[in-house]
Amino acid sequence: MYRLSALVCGLFVATSVVAASAAKAAEPAAPSASPSPSPWSLVFATEARYFSWTSTRGIPVGVLPTQGHGSGAELYVPFAAQLVGRPSDDWKIEILGRGGWVWARQSTAGLTGEIETSTDTTASATATYLGINGVQPFASVNINAPTGRSELLGPQANARMDPDLVDIASFGEGFNVGPTLGLNLPITTEWTVTASAGYTYRGSYARENSLDTTNSSLPTDQAPIEIGPGDIWTFYAAVGYQSGPLSNTLSGSISEERPTSENSAPLYKPGRRYLATDTLSYSWPDMSLTTLTLSASHSNRNEVVFLGVPGLITEILNTNSNLYRIGLQHLIPIGSQFAIGPTGSFLYRDHNSYDSTTLQFVPAKTRWSAGGLARYALNDSVTLNARLECVWTHENDRPAPDDMLFSVLANAFVPGSPIPAISSTGLQAALGANIKF
Repeated sequence: MYRLSALVCGLFVATSVVAASAAKAAEPAAPSASPSPSPWSLVFATEARYFSWTSTRGIPVGVLPTQGHGSGAELYVPFAAQLVGRPSDDWKIEILGRGGWVWARQSTAGLTGEIETSTDTTASATATYLGINGVQPFASVNINAPTGRSELLGPQANARMDPDLVDIASFGEGFNVGPTLGLNLPITTEWTVTASAGYTYRGSYARENSLDTTNSSLPTDQAPIEIGPGDIWTFYAAVGYQSGPLSNTLSGSISEERPTSENSAPLYKPGRRYLATDTLSYSWPDMSLTTLTLSASHSNRNEVVFLGVPGLITEILNTNSNLYRIGLQHLIPIGSQFAIGPTGSFLYRDHNSYDSTTLQFVPAKTRWSAGGLARYALNDSVTLNARLECVWTHENDRPAPDDMLFSVLANAFVPGSPIPAISSTGLQAALGANIKF
C-alpha cells in the first residue's frame, strides 16, 4: 500500500505539470456591470477535503515501539459565510462565520481509532471607519464556540493524527473571545500599512489525560481533566504593495501567551512567538497568475514544570522548533472560464516541538507536496475549485535519550524512546465552491 501510494503520487504530479504547461491562455471575459449595485454582498464557500496517508510508523510514533506500518484517512468539510457592506459612505462592516464537520480514522495496528464530529464554530465582526482622510481605524471581535469534541476517551484519541498529513488534528477547545483594535494607513495608491493589537481570552475545556510520550500502553483508560489554556496577546503589522501586475504583502506578528493549566495547576507557558510571512503575486501578460508564499516562525524558551520543583521554570535549552514554509502555484487560464496549473510546497521543522494549542507533540521533519489545482467560473456568481496533491514527509531517527519530549502526564520533558527514521506518503484532494449573492 505504501509503494502504491507513492507511485500514484508520482504519476499524478507528472501528469498535472505536463497538462499545465500545455495549456493555452485566453483573455477572460469582463464581468457584466450591475446598474444598481447593492451596498451589501454575501459570499458562501465550502469544500470537501479528503486526506489519506501511509507511513512506516503509526501516530504517535513513541507508542508501541514494535508497531509496523501506519495508515489513516480524514474527510473534512468546512464552510464559511461572509457578509460585507457599506451602510454609509463612512463605514464598512464585515461579518464572517465558519463551521465544519470532520470524520477521521487511524487504522494502524494497535492504534486504531475513529471520530466523527462537528468542528468548533467561529464568528467574527469587523467595523472600519472610512471618514478620516489617510487613516482607516477598525475594531473587530472573534469568537470561538465549542461545538466540536475536545475530549476523546478510549480508542477515539487515536484519531488525532499528524497535522502535517491531515487538515484537522484536534477537534475542539473552549469558548474564546478575542477583541482587536487596529488601523489601515493608505500611504499612496500603491502602498498600505496595517497595524493591530489583539487579546484572546481562552476558556477552559475538558480533555482526556494525555499519554506520556514514552508510555507503551494503549489509550483506553484516560481520566478526564480540565485544561485552562493561556490567554494570548498578539501584535500584528503588515506592509502591502500593488502596482500593475505585481502585488506583495509582508507581515509579521508577535504573540505572548499566559500559562496553560491542568486541573487548575500550572502546566506550561510557551515562549514568545514570532511569525513573518510574505505573499508575492504576479499577473503575466497572458493573464496567468503566479503566487509565491514564504513564512518563518521562531519561539523563545518555554516555562515548564520539572518534577519535584514547584511552579514553572524556564527551560535551560530552547525545545521549540523554527518552522520554515514555502509555497508556489501557477494558474493558467484556458478560455474565459477555466484555469489550471501546478502547485507545490516545502516545510522544514528543525527541532522537535510541542503545540500548546492542540496539546500535541510535533516532531522535527521535512515535508514536500506537489500537485495541481483548477478553477471553473460557472458565471459571475459561482466558482468551482479543485485541488489534488501528493505529500511526502521524512523524520530523522531519534536515539534516546538525546531528545527530550514533553509529557503532559509527567508534567515535564522526559527522555524519548529510540525511534527509527520515519517516511510517510499522503494524498490530499479537495473540491469546493464559492457562491456570491
